[in-house]
Amino acid sequence: MRTQLIGILLLLMATVTFGQTSELASLTNVPALVPENDPPVDGSASGETLLFDKLVMITGVSPSGTETKIHLYINTTNGDIATMTGKSGNAEDGSFNIDDPKFQMTYYNPHGRVYNFYTRKKNGDMVRYMSTLNTEVVAFNGVLPFQRTTVYRTGDGINPLPQRFEVSQFKASGNNAPTLVLCGGKSGSKPNKLLLKRFIGYSGIGYVKTDEGIYMVVKMKSDQGSFTANKWKSGRYKITLSDFKHVEGEMYTDMASNNEQQTAKLEAKTFTGNCADIESRINQLKIEQKKKEKKNIEEMSKGNAMTDANVRNATKGVYGDPVEQLEIASLEVDLKLCKIEEKRIKTRFDEEKRFCLMEEKARIQQAASELTALKARYSGPNDPPLLLTPEYRDIDKRMRTKSSTCN
Repeated sequence: MRTQLIGILLLLMATVTFGQTSELASLTNVPALVPENDPPVDGSASGETLLFDKLVMITGVSPSGTETKIHLYINTTNGDIATMTGKSGNAEDGSFNIDDPKFQMTYYNPHGRVYNFYTRKKNGDMVRYMSTLNTEVVAFNGVLPFQRTTVYRTGDGINPLPQRFEVSQFKASGNNAPTLVLCGGKSGSKPNKLLLKRFIGYSGIGYVKTDEGIYMVVKMKSDQGSFTANKWKSGRYKITLSDFKHVEGEMYTDMASNNEQQTAKLEAKTFTGNCADIESRINQLKIEQKKKEKKNIEEMSKGNAMTDANVRNATKGVYGDPVEQLEIASLEVDLKLCKIEEKRIKTRFDEEKRFCLMEEKARIQQAASELTALKARYSGPNDPPLLLTPEYRDIDKRMRTKSSTCN
Protein backbone atom coordinates (compact mmCIF):
# COMPACT_ATOMS: atom_id res chain seq x y z
CA MET A 1 0.00 0.00 0.00
CA ARG A 2 2.80 2.39 0.96
CA THR A 3 4.63 1.54 -2.27
CA GLN A 4 1.51 2.28 -4.30
CA LEU A 5 1.02 5.63 -2.50
CA ILE A 6 4.61 6.68 -3.15
CA GLY A 7 4.19 5.72 -6.80
CA ILE A 8 1.03 7.78 -7.11
CA LEU A 9 2.72 10.79 -5.47
CA LEU A 10 5.70 10.54 -7.79
CA LEU A 11 3.38 10.29 -10.79
CA LEU A 12 1.45 13.35 -9.64
CA MET A 13 4.68 15.30 -9.08
CA ALA A 14 5.94 14.33 -12.51
CA THR A 15 2.63 15.38 -14.06
CA VAL A 16 2.70 18.75 -12.25
CA THR A 17 6.35 19.30 -13.19
CA PHE A 18 5.64 18.42 -16.81
CA GLY A 19 2.63 20.72 -16.83
CA GLN A 20 4.62 23.59 -15.37
CA THR A 21 7.48 23.05 -17.79
CA SER A 22 5.11 22.82 -20.74
CA GLU A 23 3.27 26.03 -19.77
CA LEU A 24 6.51 27.91 -19.14
CA ALA A 25 7.90 26.75 -22.48
CA SER A 26 4.70 27.96 -24.15
CA LEU A 27 4.82 31.35 -22.42
CA THR A 28 8.49 31.92 -23.29
CA ASN A 29 8.07 31.01 -26.97
CA VAL A 30 8.70 34.50 -28.34
CA PRO A 31 9.53 34.47 -32.09
CA ALA A 32 10.11 38.24 -32.11
CA LEU A 33 13.17 37.73 -29.90
CA VAL A 34 14.71 34.88 -31.90
CA PRO A 35 16.58 36.96 -34.55
CA GLU A 36 19.99 38.01 -33.26
CA ASN A 37 20.46 41.26 -35.16
CA ASP A 38 17.25 42.13 -36.97
CA PRO A 39 14.68 44.20 -35.06
CA PRO A 40 11.15 42.81 -34.61
CA VAL A 41 9.00 43.27 -37.71
CA ASP A 42 6.63 46.19 -38.13
CA GLY A 43 3.52 44.08 -37.81
CA SER A 44 0.77 46.63 -38.26
CA ALA A 45 -0.49 49.13 -40.77
CA SER A 46 -3.54 51.28 -41.33
CA GLY A 47 -6.72 49.20 -41.63
CA GLU A 48 -5.33 46.08 -39.98
CA THR A 49 -6.29 44.33 -36.76
CA LEU A 50 -3.83 44.57 -33.88
CA LEU A 51 -3.38 41.16 -32.27
CA PHE A 52 -1.84 40.15 -28.93
CA ASP A 53 -1.32 36.65 -27.56
CA LYS A 54 -0.13 37.39 -24.01
CA LEU A 55 -1.70 39.33 -21.15
CA VAL A 56 0.36 40.43 -18.13
CA MET A 57 -1.33 42.11 -15.17
CA ILE A 58 1.13 44.37 -13.36
CA THR A 59 1.11 46.27 -10.08
CA GLY A 60 3.39 49.28 -9.88
CA VAL A 61 4.34 50.75 -6.52
CA SER A 62 5.97 54.18 -6.22
CA PRO A 63 8.51 55.04 -3.47
CA SER A 64 5.67 56.68 -1.53
CA GLY A 65 3.60 53.50 -1.69
CA THR A 66 1.07 54.56 -4.34
CA GLU A 67 -0.16 51.58 -6.38
CA THR A 68 -0.97 51.57 -10.11
CA LYS A 69 -2.60 48.69 -11.96
CA ILE A 70 -1.34 48.11 -15.50
CA HIS A 71 -2.55 45.68 -18.13
CA LEU A 72 0.21 44.77 -20.59
CA TYR A 73 -0.60 43.01 -23.87
CA ILE A 74 2.22 41.49 -25.95
CA ASN A 75 2.38 40.16 -29.50
CA THR A 76 5.22 37.66 -29.21
CA THR A 77 5.47 37.32 -33.00
CA ASN A 78 6.19 40.94 -33.98
CA GLY A 79 7.00 42.66 -30.67
CA ASP A 80 3.93 44.93 -30.55
CA ILE A 81 2.67 45.85 -27.09
CA ALA A 82 -0.34 47.70 -25.68
CA THR A 83 -0.97 49.06 -22.20
CA MET A 84 -3.95 50.13 -20.15
CA THR A 85 -3.64 51.77 -16.74
CA GLY A 86 -6.23 51.09 -14.07
CA LYS A 87 -9.31 48.90 -14.31
CA SER A 88 -11.66 51.27 -16.12
CA GLY A 89 -12.51 50.14 -19.61
CA ASN A 90 -11.33 46.54 -19.20
CA ALA A 91 -13.51 43.46 -19.46
CA GLU A 92 -13.49 41.12 -16.47
CA ASP A 93 -10.99 38.76 -18.09
CA GLY A 94 -8.59 41.63 -18.84
CA SER A 95 -9.46 41.80 -22.54
CA PHE A 96 -10.64 44.92 -24.35
CA ASN A 97 -14.06 46.39 -23.65
CA ILE A 98 -14.08 49.11 -26.28
CA ASP A 99 -17.67 50.12 -25.49
CA ASP A 100 -16.80 51.22 -21.97
CA PRO A 101 -16.84 55.08 -21.94
CA LYS A 102 -13.65 55.01 -19.85
CA PHE A 103 -11.77 52.69 -22.21
CA GLN A 104 -8.29 53.96 -22.98
CA MET A 105 -5.35 52.03 -24.43
CA THR A 106 -1.95 52.93 -25.86
CA TYR A 107 -0.26 50.77 -28.48
CA TYR A 108 3.50 50.74 -29.06
CA ASN A 109 5.49 49.29 -31.93
CA PRO A 110 9.24 48.45 -31.72
CA HIS A 111 9.82 50.82 -34.65
CA GLY A 112 8.39 53.79 -32.74
CA ARG A 113 4.77 53.75 -33.90
CA VAL A 114 2.23 54.86 -31.28
CA TYR A 115 -1.57 54.61 -31.39
CA ASN A 116 -3.88 55.98 -28.70
CA PHE A 117 -7.35 54.43 -28.47
CA TYR A 118 -10.14 55.81 -26.29
CA THR A 119 -13.93 55.77 -26.02
CA ARG A 120 -16.10 58.72 -25.04
CA LYS A 121 -19.77 59.62 -24.81
CA LYS A 122 -20.65 62.43 -27.22
CA ASN A 123 -24.18 63.82 -27.37
CA GLY A 124 -25.45 60.64 -25.75
CA ASP A 125 -23.71 58.35 -28.24
CA MET A 126 -20.63 56.21 -27.70
CA VAL A 127 -17.77 57.31 -29.96
CA ARG A 128 -14.47 55.45 -30.31
CA TYR A 129 -11.40 57.46 -31.26
CA MET A 130 -7.94 56.56 -32.50
CA SER A 131 -5.05 59.03 -32.56
CA THR A 132 -2.01 58.21 -34.70
CA LEU A 133 -0.18 61.52 -34.96
CA ASN A 134 2.99 59.93 -33.53
CA THR A 135 4.72 63.00 -32.22
CA GLU A 136 6.64 61.13 -29.54
CA VAL A 137 9.29 58.43 -29.50
CA VAL A 138 8.52 55.74 -26.95
CA ALA A 139 11.35 54.10 -25.03
CA PHE A 140 10.38 50.47 -24.46
CA ASN A 141 13.16 49.93 -21.93
CA GLY A 142 11.96 52.52 -19.42
CA VAL A 143 14.60 53.00 -16.74
CA LEU A 144 16.37 49.67 -17.39
CA PRO A 145 19.46 49.28 -19.61
CA PHE A 146 18.19 46.01 -21.03
CA GLN A 147 20.27 45.71 -24.14
CA ARG A 148 23.89 44.56 -24.00
CA THR A 149 23.94 44.55 -20.19
CA THR A 150 25.28 41.77 -17.94
CA VAL A 151 23.36 40.91 -14.78
CA TYR A 152 24.55 38.56 -12.01
CA ARG A 153 22.56 36.02 -10.04
CA THR A 154 22.02 37.03 -6.41
CA GLY A 155 19.95 34.01 -5.37
CA ASP A 156 16.47 32.52 -5.62
CA GLY A 157 13.53 34.87 -5.70
CA ILE A 158 9.85 34.75 -4.75
CA ASN A 159 7.58 34.08 -7.71
CA PRO A 160 4.67 36.57 -7.72
CA LEU A 161 2.73 34.58 -10.35
CA PRO A 162 0.09 31.95 -9.47
CA GLN A 163 2.04 29.35 -11.50
CA ARG A 164 4.76 27.53 -9.54
CA PHE A 165 7.61 28.54 -11.83
CA GLU A 166 11.13 28.61 -10.45
CA VAL A 167 12.58 32.13 -10.39
CA SER A 168 15.97 33.71 -9.72
CA GLN A 169 17.09 37.20 -8.79
CA PHE A 170 19.62 39.04 -10.95
CA LYS A 171 21.26 42.42 -10.61
CA ALA A 172 23.68 44.45 -12.71
CA SER A 173 26.84 45.96 -11.24
CA GLY A 174 26.38 49.23 -9.38
CA ASN A 175 24.52 50.25 -6.25
CA ASN A 176 21.66 51.89 -8.15
CA ALA A 177 21.05 48.99 -10.55
CA PRO A 178 17.55 47.49 -10.27
CA THR A 179 16.96 43.90 -9.17
CA LEU A 180 15.24 41.64 -11.71
CA VAL A 181 13.25 38.53 -10.84
CA LEU A 182 13.36 36.19 -13.84
CA CYS A 183 11.94 32.82 -14.81
CA GLY A 184 12.52 30.81 -17.96
CA GLY A 185 15.75 30.25 -19.84
CA LYS A 186 17.15 26.85 -20.74
CA SER A 187 15.52 23.91 -19.00
CA GLY A 188 17.42 22.78 -15.90
CA SER A 189 19.98 25.61 -16.16
CA LYS A 190 20.78 28.05 -13.34
CA PRO A 191 23.40 30.42 -14.78
CA ASN A 192 25.29 32.78 -12.48
CA LYS A 193 25.17 35.63 -14.98
CA LEU A 194 23.19 36.64 -18.05
CA LEU A 195 23.90 38.94 -20.96
CA LEU A 196 20.66 40.81 -21.69
CA LYS A 197 20.29 41.36 -25.43
CA ARG A 198 16.77 42.50 -26.27
CA PHE A 199 13.62 43.36 -24.33
CA ILE A 200 9.91 43.45 -25.19
CA GLY A 201 7.62 44.77 -22.48
CA TYR A 202 6.72 47.77 -20.36
CA SER A 203 7.93 49.22 -17.05
CA GLY A 204 10.59 46.54 -16.79
CA ILE A 205 8.09 43.66 -17.04
CA GLY A 206 8.14 41.52 -20.16
CA TYR A 207 10.41 39.22 -22.15
CA VAL A 208 14.17 39.54 -22.30
CA LYS A 209 16.46 37.64 -24.65
CA THR A 210 19.74 36.55 -23.06
CA ASP A 211 22.75 34.42 -23.96
CA GLU A 212 21.05 31.66 -21.94
CA GLY A 213 17.64 31.76 -23.59
CA ILE A 214 14.48 33.84 -23.21
CA TYR A 215 13.29 34.83 -19.74
CA MET A 216 10.18 36.43 -18.33
CA VAL A 217 10.89 39.47 -16.15
CA VAL A 218 8.23 38.96 -13.48
CA LYS A 219 9.42 41.67 -11.11
CA MET A 220 11.64 44.73 -11.22
CA LYS A 221 12.49 46.68 -8.08
CA SER A 222 14.72 49.67 -7.47
CA ASP A 223 14.96 52.83 -5.39
CA GLN A 224 12.39 54.34 -7.77
CA GLY A 225 9.75 51.74 -6.83
CA SER A 226 8.76 48.35 -8.16
CA PHE A 227 6.70 46.65 -10.86
CA THR A 228 5.35 43.16 -10.24
CA ALA A 229 3.55 40.76 -12.61
CA ASN A 230 0.54 39.25 -10.79
CA LYS A 231 -0.82 37.28 -13.73
CA TRP A 232 0.77 36.08 -16.99
CA LYS A 233 -1.32 34.09 -19.43
CA SER A 234 -1.83 33.22 -23.05
CA GLY A 235 -4.96 34.37 -24.87
CA ARG A 236 -6.21 36.11 -27.98
CA TYR A 237 -6.82 39.83 -27.80
CA LYS A 238 -7.46 42.14 -30.73
CA ILE A 239 -8.25 45.71 -31.66
CA THR A 240 -9.73 46.42 -35.10
CA LEU A 241 -8.65 49.85 -36.30
CA SER A 242 -11.80 50.32 -38.38
CA ASP A 243 -13.87 50.27 -35.15
CA PHE A 244 -12.33 53.63 -34.21
CA LYS A 245 -12.73 57.11 -35.62
CA HIS A 246 -9.44 58.48 -36.89
CA VAL A 247 -8.88 61.78 -35.05
CA GLU A 248 -6.20 62.97 -37.45
CA GLY A 249 -8.44 62.06 -40.38
CA GLU A 250 -10.95 64.70 -39.26
CA MET A 251 -8.14 67.16 -38.67
CA TYR A 252 -6.68 66.62 -42.15
CA THR A 253 -10.15 66.97 -43.71
CA ASP A 254 -10.65 70.33 -41.99
CA MET A 255 -7.15 71.49 -42.99
CA ALA A 256 -7.78 70.50 -46.62
CA SER A 257 -11.15 72.31 -46.63
CA ASN A 258 -9.64 75.52 -45.22
CA ASN A 259 -6.80 75.31 -47.72
CA GLU A 260 -9.25 74.99 -50.61
CA GLN A 261 -11.30 78.00 -49.45
CA GLN A 262 -8.25 80.21 -48.93
CA THR A 263 -6.77 79.21 -52.30
CA ALA A 264 -10.04 80.05 -54.07
CA LYS A 265 -10.11 83.52 -52.49
CA LEU A 266 -6.53 84.22 -53.56
CA GLU A 267 -7.15 83.02 -57.13
CA ALA A 268 -10.23 85.26 -57.41
CA LYS A 269 -8.31 88.46 -56.62
CA THR A 270 -7.51 91.07 -59.28
CA PHE A 271 -5.28 94.15 -59.03
CA THR A 272 -5.06 97.52 -60.73
CA GLY A 273 -2.99 100.66 -60.36
CA ASN A 274 0.72 101.52 -60.27
CA CYS A 275 1.49 98.91 -57.58
CA ALA A 276 -0.52 96.10 -59.20
CA ASP A 277 2.56 94.17 -60.31
CA ILE A 278 3.84 93.94 -56.71
CA GLU A 279 0.40 92.96 -55.38
CA SER A 280 0.05 90.35 -58.10
CA ARG A 281 3.48 88.88 -57.26
CA ILE A 282 2.60 88.68 -53.54
CA ASN A 283 -0.70 87.00 -54.35
CA GLN A 284 0.97 84.48 -56.67
CA LEU A 285 3.51 83.51 -54.01
CA LYS A 286 0.69 82.99 -51.51
CA ILE A 287 -1.13 80.75 -54.01
CA GLU A 288 2.03 78.72 -54.53
CA GLN A 289 2.38 78.32 -50.75
CA LYS A 290 -1.19 77.10 -50.49
CA LYS A 291 -0.58 74.52 -53.22
CA LYS A 292 2.47 73.23 -51.37
CA GLU A 293 0.44 73.15 -48.16
CA LYS A 294 -2.20 71.07 -49.92
CA LYS A 295 0.38 68.48 -51.02
CA ASN A 296 1.80 68.32 -47.49
CA ILE A 297 -1.67 67.78 -45.99
CA GLU A 298 -2.33 64.97 -48.48
CA GLU A 299 1.02 63.35 -47.67
CA MET A 300 0.51 63.68 -43.90
CA SER A 301 -2.80 61.82 -44.12
CA LYS A 302 -1.15 58.76 -45.71
CA GLY A 303 0.81 57.55 -42.69
CA ASN A 304 2.63 58.61 -39.56
CA ALA A 305 5.67 60.75 -38.98
CA MET A 306 7.59 58.18 -36.93
CA THR A 307 7.78 55.46 -39.56
CA ASP A 308 7.46 57.31 -42.89
CA ALA A 309 10.08 59.83 -44.02
CA ASN A 310 7.70 61.38 -46.57
CA VAL A 311 5.09 62.00 -43.89
CA ARG A 312 7.77 63.38 -41.59
CA ASN A 313 8.96 65.83 -44.25
CA ALA A 314 5.38 66.86 -45.01
CA THR A 315 4.75 67.52 -41.32
CA LYS A 316 7.86 69.68 -41.15
CA GLY A 317 6.75 71.74 -44.12
CA VAL A 318 3.03 72.05 -43.52
CA TYR A 319 3.36 75.57 -42.08
CA GLY A 320 5.31 76.80 -45.06
CA ASP A 321 8.88 77.64 -45.89
CA PRO A 322 10.01 80.52 -43.60
CA VAL A 323 12.39 81.81 -46.28
CA GLU A 324 9.52 82.05 -48.77
CA GLN A 325 7.42 83.77 -46.12
CA LEU A 326 10.17 86.36 -45.69
CA GLU A 327 10.19 86.86 -49.46
CA ILE A 328 6.49 87.75 -49.21
CA ALA A 329 7.22 90.02 -46.23
CA SER A 330 9.89 91.81 -48.26
CA LEU A 331 7.46 92.35 -51.15
CA GLU A 332 4.84 93.64 -48.72
CA VAL A 333 7.38 96.27 -47.63
CA ASP A 334 7.91 97.13 -51.30
CA LEU A 335 4.15 97.52 -51.69
CA LYS A 336 3.99 99.98 -48.78
CA LEU A 337 6.86 101.96 -50.27
CA CYS A 338 5.07 101.98 -53.62
CA LYS A 339 1.91 103.31 -51.96
CA ILE A 340 3.96 106.14 -50.43
CA GLU A 341 5.52 107.00 -53.80
CA GLU A 342 2.02 107.16 -55.34
CA LYS A 343 1.15 110.14 -53.17
CA ARG A 344 1.47 113.52 -54.88
CA ILE A 345 2.08 115.33 -51.60
CA LYS A 346 4.18 113.57 -49.00
CA THR A 347 4.09 114.55 -45.36
CA ARG A 348 6.86 114.35 -42.78
CA PHE A 349 5.21 111.23 -41.42
CA ASP A 350 5.42 109.64 -44.89
CA GLU A 351 9.17 110.29 -45.00
CA GLU A 352 9.65 108.82 -41.53
CA LYS A 353 7.63 105.78 -42.53
CA ARG A 354 9.62 105.35 -45.75
CA PHE A 355 12.90 105.43 -43.79
CA CYS A 356 11.52 102.89 -41.30
CA LEU A 357 10.36 100.60 -44.12
CA MET A 358 13.82 100.67 -45.73
CA GLU A 359 15.31 99.55 -42.39
CA GLU A 360 12.63 96.87 -42.13
CA LYS A 361 13.48 95.57 -45.60
CA ALA A 362 17.16 95.30 -44.64
CA ARG A 363 16.22 93.34 -41.51
CA ILE A 364 14.09 90.95 -43.55
CA GLN A 365 16.90 90.36 -46.04
CA GLN A 366 19.33 89.66 -43.19
CA ALA A 367 16.91 87.20 -41.59
CA ALA A 368 16.33 85.48 -44.94
CA SER A 369 20.07 85.01 -45.33
CA GLU A 370 20.34 83.50 -41.82
CA LEU A 371 17.36 81.19 -42.42
CA THR A 372 18.78 79.96 -45.72
CA ALA A 373 21.91 78.89 -43.85
CA LEU A 374 19.79 77.24 -41.13
CA LYS A 375 17.82 75.26 -43.74
CA ALA A 376 21.04 73.79 -45.02
CA ARG A 377 22.15 73.00 -41.45
CA TYR A 378 18.90 71.24 -40.51
CA SER A 379 18.37 69.34 -43.75
CA GLY A 380 18.91 65.78 -42.50
CA PRO A 381 16.03 63.23 -42.32
CA ASN A 382 16.31 63.03 -38.53
CA ASP A 383 16.74 66.75 -37.92
CA PRO A 384 13.96 68.63 -36.11
CA PRO A 385 11.60 70.94 -38.04
CA LEU A 386 13.22 74.31 -38.68
CA LEU A 387 10.41 76.07 -36.80
CA LEU A 388 11.31 74.18 -33.61
CA THR A 389 15.02 75.03 -33.53
CA PRO A 390 16.34 77.59 -31.00
CA GLU A 391 18.07 79.50 -33.81
CA TYR A 392 14.78 79.95 -35.65
CA ARG A 393 13.02 81.08 -32.49
CA ASP A 394 15.74 83.70 -31.95
CA ILE A 395 15.37 85.02 -35.50
CA ASP A 396 11.57 84.98 -35.22
CA LYS A 397 11.74 86.95 -31.94
CA ARG A 398 13.94 89.59 -33.57
CA MET A 399 11.63 89.84 -36.57
CA ARG A 400 8.57 90.40 -34.35
CA THR A 401 10.17 93.52 -32.86
CA LYS A 402 9.09 96.23 -35.27
CA SER A 403 8.98 99.99 -35.09
CA SER A 404 5.45 101.39 -34.68
CA THR A 405 6.18 104.09 -37.27
CA CYS A 406 6.30 101.37 -39.98
CA ASN A 407 2.61 100.55 -39.56
